[in-house]
Amino acid sequence: MAMSATAAFPNWVMLERFVFRRDDDETFPDDSKVPIRASSTTSWNAPFRFAFCLADPSSISRIYAQLPGFPPPTEQVPLAILSTHRHLALFHVGIMITALVQGFFIYFANNPTSLKALPPCTEPNMGYSRLDGRIPRRPPPPQKEEAKRRVLTTASMGLLCRGEQEFVVAELELFKPSRSKAYADICLLRSCTPELAGKMELHACLNPQQRQHR
Repeated sequence: MAMSATAAFPNWVMLERFVFRRDDDETFPDDSKVPIRASSTTSWNAPFRFAFCLADPSSISRIYAQLPGFPPPTEQVPLAILSTHRHLALFHVGIMITALVQGFFIYFANNPTSLKALPPCTEPNMGYSRLDGRIPRRPPPPQKEEAKRRVLTTASMGLLCRGEQEFVVAELELFKPSRSKAYADICLLRSCTPELAGKMELHACLNPQQRQHR
């Protein structure tokens, strides 16, 4: 991973929610004009980079992305900013091959050297057939079998940070099998150290009044 930043972020910005794709060097913003930028590589070895074009409020700031080798923008949207909180931003990089392949990255605005890839979620989906409200104990996967990555619903994800390094990334899934019953499953990644220490964990509740944890 690499990042360069010769200028600091302002205290706050109004950020355009869409990412503007510029795959060729001629149209991608020059680093002398847009110095705050980041680059990385996905788990499937696809390089990408993006740059923040910042403007003083009430003007709108933008993000430009360079995604060589990714599907064209008329077919897919490989990079998106999902959520921000204070000095953190959550990015999603994903493409459809035979199935959806995802990667998630955390950008630290107060640390221009930090663009961190999040570990994949390998928790299986909850079983909604349980009747007593308890989450069944899952057996450990076979040692020789690679854990299957869970596809997360980006529209249901959020980001919360506390302090300089601690943050939580969460996905909320709702399922209502009947008018009188509803399930809310929360899959979350917690990090409380400068290095990403933790894994995706799954929690669930039957209704807003009763919560069951694994």
